[in-house]
Amino acid sequence: MPPGKPHPEPEVLYHLCTFQPDEELPALYHPESLEREGFIHLSTAEQLARTANRFFQQFAEVQVLAIATARVEAEIRWEESEPGEAPFPHLYGELPREAVVWRKSWRREVSGEYAHPPLEPAS
Repeated sequence: MPPGKPHPEPEVLYHLCTFQPDEELPALYHPESLEREGFIHLSTAEQLARTANRFFQQFAEVQVLAIATARVEAEIRWEESEPGEAPFPHLYGELPREAVVWRKSWRREVSGEYAHPPLEPAS
């Protein structure tokens, strides 16, 4: 087991993106980070707010994709992002639409921060 990989591994991980709420996901999601860095950034439920506030402050709203790890064929590696912080999951390959079990919009609070991530499917 790689260092820092949680045991047991979460059944659901999350990806933040800037799709429009009504925009259909492609059959194989291939964000720029996959080309640029070789992987797709994922987060655990505990990491979502920190990720959103660090990398998506310029957006009033993001989409949260809930990903069933069992439906992903590409390798998920747990890698340190910053010393002393819990490792982040990185998906080394494309994300198939079938692995996304739900998606939900998440708006910044009046304070300007992302808080209280939507961790349940939209009803």
